[in-house]
Amino acid sequence: MLADAARVLAAAQRFLEAAVVFERVGGADWQLVGDVLDVSPRTARVRFAMSEAAFREELLPSEGTGSGGAAGEVSSLRAHMVGEPLETALDLDDWVLRHEDGDSDLGTAPVSGGLVRGDPRRRTGKPS
Repeated sequence: MLADAARVLAAAQRFLEAAVVFERVGGADWQLVGDVLDVSPRTARVRFAMSEAAFREELLPSEGTGSGGAAGEVSSLRAHMVGEPLETALDLDDWVLRHEDGDSDLGTAPVSGGLVRGDPRRRTGKPS
């Protein structure tokens, strides 16, 4: 049971780290992250800045790959997806609907419907 609990805790910590990076890429400042986690903005930054930096580093083209070729195209696409997530999701909506096999009702926004975001300050999860 202890081993299972340790795995769940590790998974929850990875999920929290990914959620913080997601919010930061989406424009949330360290004040918001700290408010949600009930820590100071500085504490939030110290805890998660390296994860954010590592994520952003992955988006940059690798040294020596140049700007051409498949690696450059993948890196460029990844950077576009992070910079313009809603535009990318809308493009994916179009693609999914064009390739729908007719057996399922995906609605008009099968990808973007789950990604449309409002003001991040309204989603703190804290009671009013």
